[in-house]
Amino acid sequence: MPAAKTKKPVAKKAAVKRKPAAKRKPVAKKAAKKKAAIVSSPASKIAGAAVKKAEKELSSVNSGVASARKAVVSARTKAAKSGKAADKRSVVKARNAAGRATAQAARVREKVRLAKVRLAKAQLDASVKAAKAASDAKLKAASAALSKKAATDVEAAVKAFRVKWAKQKATADAKKVAKIAKKEASKMRMVDKKAAAKLKSLDAAPKPKKAAKKKKAAPKKKAAAKKKAAPKKKAAVKKKAAPKKKAVAKKKTAPKKKK
Repeated sequence: MPAAKTKKPVAKKAAVKRKPAAKRKPVAKKAAKKKAAIVSSPASKIAGAAVKKAEKELSSVNSGVASARKAVVSARTKAAKSGKAADKRSVVKARNAAGRATAQAARVREKVRLAKVRLAKAQLDASVKAAKAASDAKLKAASAALSKKAATDVEAAVKAFRVKWAKQKATADAKKVAKIAKKEASKMRMVDKKAAAKLKSLDAAPKPKKAAKKKKAAPKKKAAAKKKAAPKKKAAVKKKAAPKKKAVAKKKTAPKKKK
């Protein structure tokens, strides 16, 4: 027989170290929703009293229904044992009584339902009125607070406006002053220039004045011209007057007319 093969030893896998499981953070439980507070009012109080009365009546009717049903079961058991006609009639009577009790219970349940509806409506109306009253009160308080705050806000706004206005005014005034200063500086340069020129002229030595030359011939010529021109005017006058004298002489020498 052939020799059995020797199995090689299988190397064992190194054990993998597992990381420790991370601790889970505790989940915060959701806060239970708070039920809205029931607002009471005169109407809701009356409706609540009607609901209690109807529920009390329903409880009484339900107990009557339960008694009637027990009576039906008891009558049936008795009639089944005895087989008498009277016991069978008792079963019918018990069953009819149970039916009447059940019908009455249904009517009372409807009465309770309607009473609860009226109560819910009254409570809703009361809650609406309460919410409106709270809203009006909040609005009134907010209006009063804002009115009070408005006074301080106005003061702060006026103060801020004054500071801003003062800065703008100072800037504008500085520009005007700079413009005027520029003009005045220009004027002063002209004044200084004129003053310097005048001082220079004052500091300079005075120049000797030259003697004016006498004009000898001019006056005599003008006088001679005047003397020569005068006789011409007189001659002209005499020439103009001469014809008048001749005319007068002719009139005198004219021969007298014969008579």
